[in-house]
Amino acid sequence: MPRKIEIGFDRYFKRPWMDYCFNLMAAGTDRKQARELFLDFLMEELPGKDGRRKTFTVINRIWVSPSEELTALRDDALKLRPDTIVHWVMCMAAYPFFASVAEITGRLSSLDDRLSKKQIIRRLYEKYGDREIVERAGRHVLRTFVELGVLISKGRGLYQKAEKIQIVNKQILPLIVEATIRANGKKMMPVKEIVQNFPLFPFRLHQLSHEIIDNDRIEYARHGLDKEIYILKNQYR
Repeated sequence: MPRKIEIGFDRYFKRPWMDYCFNLMAAGTDRKQARELFLDFLMEELPGKDGRRKTFTVINRIWVSPSEELTALRDDALKLRPDTIVHWVMCMAAYPFFASVAEITGRLSSLDDRLSKKQIIRRLYEKYGDREIVERAGRHVLRTFVELGVLISKGRGLYQKAEKIQIVNKQILPLIVEATIRANGKKMMPVKEIVQNFPLFPFRLHQLSHEIIDNDRIEYARHGLDKEIYILKNQYR
């Protein structure tokens, strides 16, 4: 069954903060020390102790102490460079709410490169209910999109979609597939659906249509003449 979606992602992140945490874990820093170093790193920009603690709580589930089902995905991600796509897929996998905001943003921006926070929050309310936490978390995710360079803020809650990022490193493709399936709460997805997935709106993913990915967590299968799918293997569902 699809897992219950929690809000969770209720703080914004600047790119250097995400890179710093990534680099700590890629260097083999233990969890306790990573927490201390990350909190110290944020002290100048987030002087409030409670704000730093809450910020770490969010990123902890992404890079420091992911859930058991995401640990192998995180470990593989740490072997790569901390590019935007690497942070993006881990945020999607760890926080389906992040993926929901990305889906709505991608859907709206496919119709018009300019969009508003008001439009996005309205659609989040339709999905999660008209709650203050939904508006606040949605606002933080959108600011994170701006910090990652996939949206351009035009002021007054207006945004413009940035140029798509071309994915050139094939090593990221298995992570994109697994994270997308997990963010959707599914066990399998057609290749075409992954390539055209709105939550991946900032990226050009044409390579996924030409690469066959089959590893210890993902299985490739063909149904009929033209339907290709990816399946999460049993022990990793």
